Order: sequence, then C-alpha cells, then structure tokens
Amino acid sequence: PAPLQLKPAPRLQTIGRHFQILEDADGSLDVTRLRDPHHSPAWQHVDQPIPSFGYSASTYWLRLAVTQHTGAPQRHLFEIAYPVLDNIHVYIFEDGELARQVHMGDSLPFDRRPIDHANFIFPVTTQDNVLTELYFRIDTTSSVQLPISIYSSTDLFESKYIEGMGQALFYGAMLIMSIYNFLLFLSLRDVSYFYCAMYILSMASLLATIQGLTYMYLWPDNVTLNDATLVLSLSGMIFFPALFFRSVLSLNETRPILSRVLLVF
Repeated sequence: PAPLQLKPAPRLQTIGRHFQILEDADGSLDVTRLRDPHHSPAWQHVDQPIPSFGYSASTYWLRLAVTQHTGAPQRHLFEIAYPVLDNIHVYIFEDGELARQVHMGDSLPFDRRPIDHANFIFPVTTQDNVLTELYFRIDTTSSVQLPISIYSSTDLFESKYIEGMGQALFYGAMLIMSIYNFLLFLSLRDVSYFYCAMYILSMASLLATIQGLTYMYLWPDNVTLNDATLVLSLSGMIFFPALFFRSVLSLNETRPILSRVLLVF
C-alpha cells in the first residue's frame, strides 16, 4: 500500500485501515525476518478503524509506512489508547535502517514510558522524502484492541485536557456516591448500603484500571497489583450487587432458593 502522507499538524484518529496485520501464532517471528523479502510472511490489510482480535495467545504484528513533504522535520505523537496491553514493541525504520526502538506496556513500570500518560504515547520525527516504517509487536493476555491515532503536540494536549475534565467529573461523582452510601451504612447499620458503596467502588476501579488511571496515579511501580486490580474489580461488580439485592429484598426470608443462587454467584 502507498505510505500515509503526514501533514504538519495531523489529527488522524483510529487509523487502523492504514495498517497491515500479521498473526504470529507461536511468537517466533522477529522484525529482521519480517523485513527479509525472501522469507517475509504474507501481510493482511486491516479492514477496521480499530483492529480488534479478542482474546488470543498469538502475537500480532502491525506495520505502517509514513512519509511527508512539508519542507521541515515534523514531530508527531502516536497514541495507542488501550492501557491494558502487556507488551508493545515498536521498531522505527528510516529509509530501511533501524533508527529507534520503543518498549511499552503495563507489564513494565510506569516510568519506562516515553511520555507520562495513561495511554501509550511515543514521539516520531519524520523528514521530507524519507520513508518511515513502523512495526508494532503486540503480546498481551488481555483482549487485543489497537485504537491507534496520530496527533500533533497541541492537538493531543487539547484532546486529553477535555478528556481529563470528563474523567475528573465522573470519578468525583462515583467517589461521592460511594462515600454517601458508606456514611448511611455507619449511621443506619444497614449492610445494604455497604454493599452498594462497594459496588460503586468496584465499578469505578474497573473503569479506571481499563483506562490506565490507577496504574498512573496509585501504584505506577507495582505491575502485579495493577494486574490483580482488574480481576478483583470485575469480581466485585458481580459479588457486591448479588449481596446487595439479596439484602435489600430480604431474599433469605422471602425467596430462600433465589437467595442461595445469589450466594453461588
């Protein structure tokens, strides 16, 4: 395919259709072999704006060629807006020569990221009449979703500022609701309010973990805790609602069989 032409201030969101994809079932391929014209496997064209392959034990490779004709070197920011990917290796080639490598992922301490952000963001500088090729190697135990975008520094700042304001309002409201229900539990001694407060916290924790916020702000050096939080939060979203409905509807007295079913859940 023809290289993607980058302009001085690009704002290209979810550009999956510009990529080619390759599934590496046993994870044995490396970038040198992929670039060898005599041994390179067959790449497939991506037909969706956000490449998504569900849960898979395979390693996935993506490649993208970009070029520019702007008259001066340009710095672009590539973003992968799915913070729960375990390992992302990016190989950047300029006119066929390996110029730089980037290693990111939530299996690494947060301070290893090129840019401090909940999403995976890294800079790429392009020059006139120089073909820049990017190879992404994705290896993860989470679902494989790759919402990749390209921004200029200014556009990224504006976009993330608005997004951050929305997140602050949402998580602030969730925290207030949780504290309110917990105070009702302390004053009324009704355990239903405790279950409700814990359900709200579980929901907020799950969303914040998926968005990479807990890893960024709460435990940026604890990879194990970051992985565990996702599982515990998801479990809490099943566990606490079941106990809440069992308690608030008095199912132990009115529907004992259904009460036991909820306990099994």
